[in-house]
Amino acid sequence: MRQRALCRRTLILACVSAGLLSVVLLVPMAKSAPSSAPPAVVDAQMSGLPALGDAGVASQAGSAGWVRSEAVATPIAFSLVGFAVPEGVAVEFRARHGDGGWQEWHSAPVTPNEAPDPGSFEARRAADAEAGKRFSAPVWVGRADRLQVRVAGGSPERVDVHVIDALGQNRDVGQRLSDAAQAVASALTQGGRPAAASVERPEIVSRDGWGADEAHRSGSPDYAEDVEGAIIHHTATGNDYSRSEAPAVVRSIYHYHTQSRGWSDIGYNFLIDRFGTVYQGRAGGVTEPVVGAHAAGYNAGTTGVAFLGSHHRETGTALSDPAAASAERLLTWLFDVHHIDAETDATVNGESLPAVVGHSAVGSTSCPGGHVRDRLDGIRRGLVDGQAPMLTDPEQSDPPVNLGARVEVSAGMKPAGEWELTVRHESGDVVERASGQGGVASASWQADQRGAYQWEITSGQRRPATGEVRVLEALAERVDGDGPIAGAVELSQLAFSESDSAQRAVLARHDVFADAMAGGPLAGSQGPLLLTPSDELDDRVETELARVLPETATVYVLGGEAAIEDAVVDELDDRWDVQRVAGRERTETAAMIGHEVLDRSGGDQAMLARSAPDEANPWADALAGSVWGAANGVPVALTPTERLTRPTEELLARVDYTIVLGGTAAISQNVAEQTPSPWRVSGGDRASTATEIATHMWDETSASADDRFLVGAGWSDRGWQRALAAAPLGAKKEAPLLLTAADRLSGPTAAYLEDMEYQGGERTGGGWVLHGPSMIDEEAWTDVNALLQ
Repeated sequence: MRQRALCRRTLILACVSAGLLSVVLLVPMAKSAPSSAPPAVVDAQMSGLPALGDAGVASQAGSAGWVRSEAVATPIAFSLVGFAVPEGVAVEFRARHGDGGWQEWHSAPVTPNEAPDPGSFEARRAADAEAGKRFSAPVWVGRADRLQVRVAGGSPERVDVHVIDALGQNRDVGQRLSDAAQAVASALTQGGRPAAASVERPEIVSRDGWGADEAHRSGSPDYAEDVEGAIIHHTATGNDYSRSEAPAVVRSIYHYHTQSRGWSDIGYNFLIDRFGTVYQGRAGGVTEPVVGAHAAGYNAGTTGVAFLGSHHRETGTALSDPAAASAERLLTWLFDVHHIDAETDATVNGESLPAVVGHSAVGSTSCPGGHVRDRLDGIRRGLVDGQAPMLTDPEQSDPPVNLGARVEVSAGMKPAGEWELTVRHESGDVVERASGQGGVASASWQADQRGAYQWEITSGQRRPATGEVRVLEALAERVDGDGPIAGAVELSQLAFSESDSAQRAVLARHDVFADAMAGGPLAGSQGPLLLTPSDELDDRVETELARVLPETATVYVLGGEAAIEDAVVDELDDRWDVQRVAGRERTETAAMIGHEVLDRSGGDQAMLARSAPDEANPWADALAGSVWGAANGVPVALTPTERLTRPTEELLARVDYTIVLGGTAAISQNVAEQTPSPWRVSGGDRASTATEIATHMWDETSASADDRFLVGAGWSDRGWQRALAAAPLGAKKEAPLLLTAADRLSGPTAAYLEDMEYQGGERTGGGWVLHGPSMIDEEAWTDVNALLQ
């Protein structure tokens, strides 16, 4: 039996050898054929590992204070491992495969500065995935199926383990034989010719080439305005990988970043293995200013280049010459593409930095390791020496560029020389030509046509500098008064431009939304909604009331004396009929406002929105609905998510129909069913709910030349102030309230405006962006204008 078993094993090995030989013979004939897909990356998670018993733990760990786990078989065989650890906990681990020996103990350092930029959508998504834990760098182990950890500052039970296999170890025998044959073919065809000198593009393995599963990527790439410099990293994943395994290491990191950490894509823009092979990292185009997730706070405006391996001076290995040479070639090409002079500093996140820095220069980290830092000066010198004559730092007028403005473009010349500028409108017409000589190319032209202008500066053999300027008619006016009080006054002036043109006014406290949430329909289209401090009547508010209100008109004051003090009411009472509307809490105040609205309108319907909790910005749904309510005499009632308050119930008893604003997380189905003839209007988030209100309540579903919109900051704690004060303007101009995030036009809002399909031509409408750049930035404002053209 033993002899037969040996013969059978020999037969299998012979078949494998023959299969590999056939691959070798076929490789030259198969270069143009696409390679088969690499084995799918699989993962598993373990929520803590059991600790060894107390006896001998410290001595077994080899260091006092460390607690060792039991050695466990992992749910899958793995090639890379990472850890999610509580604050203040350090982790080391070792791995082994089958009955083989244990590897050395490896450190798994936490990398808090290697992350998306704070406040970005990707960072918010990652925070949900990470659930308060800190993630280590992932570490490559090759082939393993056993794991043991030791922990300082905590216990193994509190450390989550993420194991990933990109080598196909969990596939069946036939699949693994196919993988082995493909690896041999890959080893024979990789390496390739050295990158060309000068600024030609080096060889870069595409995402398809290293086997990226695009289903793991979420959302669309984000782009910075341009690239200012490069930040150098090491992946800290270990160096014990073969040439054929390197793509699997990249796939594993991609999987760890997207599936374990919740990032949109792999964090780095480029990766370089120890053999000098360069890989495209994050999707979006290797020549584009794609925003990565490699240096928190410094991603926008930099490209992240990571050496595949660990290069700490104490525990890692020296950076290989092929890797350093590839980095130099890659950076020389990238700096030429982005017109970066390597001898000048870059300005990133408000800081002046050398154009190439290690990660530790911008974050509290040991990355990229001492061995890489030792080579950075040499890489910089090679980059400077390799730069050809170039156009540097091209600039153009900041967006948005309004119709009729002059557009300016410029670029530095290194060294000085002759240059030419050509400008074409999207229609194809050449609208400007200019030329000159010297150290700077600079010209301007009049933008007297709406649409896109493409410009190009050329200078001999240098890479041309190009750009596009989109000229917009400023259809969405920005309301950027200084603070909430001035902003509300500006909105009043937009709605009621003539003196004594209002019939009433509503006054609310400027810094707390509790009593104000239902105030929009009370003002309606016949008067402004203004804000003031609780303890005094602001001079600007008094002046605006005197301008817009005839004497004896009614001023409604929302909330009790804790909201607006009696001294303010007394001051108003000298000129106008003042009525305080105040309940014992916000739902009762809203109900009292609702009764006043129904008494005036005689309507048969009311809206219902959630009243709390404050940290969830419950005002978003209420205020999106209240603009419509102001136009149609329909009140907004408030209630907690899970119960109907008595004052709200009494108000709803007066109507036949209830419009429930928001999903069941805002108003539960049980509460909705207690209301008269409920009709729920909701979306996936607050921006989507606002577009549903615009679609189904305002019936704004197709483009019209006079369409108008209000755009508010739906995720800002202070967004309610302008949204509340804008209700009368929206009511008068029939302008629904849409909501967006601060740093981009929110997806549902953008999709809604895109679906309206404005096609240019004469526009008499437009709208108002309710905040300054600190709450809705220039990019979002430009996007609104572009979609309204």
